[in-house]
Amino acid sequence: MRARAAAVTLVIAVAGWSCASQAPAKPGLSDADKASISQARDAFIAAFNRGDVDHLYDSFSKDHVTAPPNGPALRGAELRSWHKNMLDQNAAKSTFGPPDLVGAGDVAIDRYDYTLTVTPKAGGTPIADRGKGIWIWRRAGDGSWQLSYAIWNSDIPMQPAK
Repeated sequence: MRARAAAVTLVIAVAGWSCASQAPAKPGLSDADKASISQARDAFIAAFNRGDVDHLYDSFSKDHVTAPPNGPALRGAELRSWHKNMLDQNAAKSTFGPPDLVGAGDVAIDRYDYTLTVTPKAGGTPIADRGKGIWIWRRAGDGSWQLSYAIWNSDIPMQPAK
């Protein structure tokens, strides 16, 4: 009897899993969603290239987290200080693309490639980088898209310590 109960339970579980896995998928992002995220992305890149720390955060969620390479994840005042120090000391020029934007419902994932040149304002050799990253966007209560998570890493190997 116990074996039969276990078999019935297994059949019910498999049937439930099978039905759940065949549920209709949520529709992807609308053209309006894609346009809104693209506009926010472009505004961030333009502010970064201008060194405009105040406008970098226009599309960030209140709980935004950035995970830069070779360092801890940053948020809030610590992240703002990190951006401000970097952009006060350097002129940055970046290009992003092509974006690969996918999502459904209230979440979107924006995968991109980047190039970056950082030139010290005090003079010195510019540093060039290229790599890839992911931004995760969430729809806010007002319908706007906000950047919640940013992570990227370089394609250029780290130089060994001398």
